[in-house]
Amino acid sequence: MHNRKLFLIQAFASCAIAVLTSVSVAAPAPLALSEAQRLAIERSPQVAAYDSALSAVHDATTVAKKAATSVDVARETALAWLECYYVEQMTRVADDQRKFAEVELEASERMYWAGRVSQAEFYGARSMLAMLEDKWSELTHRSRAARIELKRWVGDVGDGPLAAPPNMERTSLTARGLEGDLARDPDVVLLEKQAEAAAIDLSIVHTDTRSTPEIAVKIANPDEARAAGDEKLRAKVAEMRVLIDAWQHARDRRTRYARDVLPLARERTLATVVAYRGGKATLTDVLAARRAEIDAKMQSVEVERDVARMWAQLNFALPETLPIAAPKISADESVQ
Repeated sequence: MHNRKLFLIQAFASCAIAVLTSVSVAAPAPLALSEAQRLAIERSPQVAAYDSALSAVHDATTVAKKAATSVDVARETALAWLECYYVEQMTRVADDQRKFAEVELEASERMYWAGRVSQAEFYGARSMLAMLEDKWSELTHRSRAARIELKRWVGDVGDGPLAAPPNMERTSLTARGLEGDLARDPDVVLLEKQAEAAAIDLSIVHTDTRSTPEIAVKIANPDEARAAGDEKLRAKVAEMRVLIDAWQHARDRRTRYARDVLPLARERTLATVVAYRGGKATLTDVLAARRAEIDAKMQSVEVERDVARMWAQLNFALPETLPIAAPKISADESVQ
């Protein structure tokens, strides 16, 4: 009998270890932002097409196009990843508050039948729960949409958990030296390469046997491409200056929410609850304070999301910020 018990205990322990091991093996690793970008670039059909072209013939204009596409993919993937992360955070806030409101409604219903709260206060609690259920439903829908967009870039791995966001206190672009940095912007470099290619065509124009109007077009092409490149650079610089200012403003708002708005909203709720228990406030007052606190929490996450989205647009503007070795093309690189 003793041996049989020992055998059963050992068998149970072995099964438990096997189950725990299989669960740990099956659990997917959280998807980091940089890994999502790497996967998206690897999966991009357009990047793959440029790779095929480059394997056939090395051309600086094909390389510039690949860099521009890779930067676009990395930036859009980052925005999709961050949207998932922050919308799911808001969904969790709404779900926690919804469950709390359910408990609060049960308590208010008991107090209503006991004659301790008014009918208006009871309906106020029901209204609060309905509002939170609607907000939770809306955010759940947004979460599903955000996951679909993320999976567009990274595939089925986009269904798994997300890792913590990276440090977003600095960006690869700063207001100082913006013109020099953005001269390496893939779109600007692409126009420069097109101008260089047009200039090469122009160098053989004297041996061209085509008509005069066709030759005139060839002469105009390099100037047009350079002018387009200069205009693109000016536009990029202005756009990024505005974005840097907006990002700094959003960071200031984030600090105010963490330092002032959220603590004050919590203190108001706590003070109102204490006053209610002491008979100096109504249930309606408590619900109003709690709703203000919920709104502050939601808005705080929205502000965090704004900071993150602007950071992504600033930080992933140049090829050197990509999570893989990308072709580095300087504005003065000659056509190969």
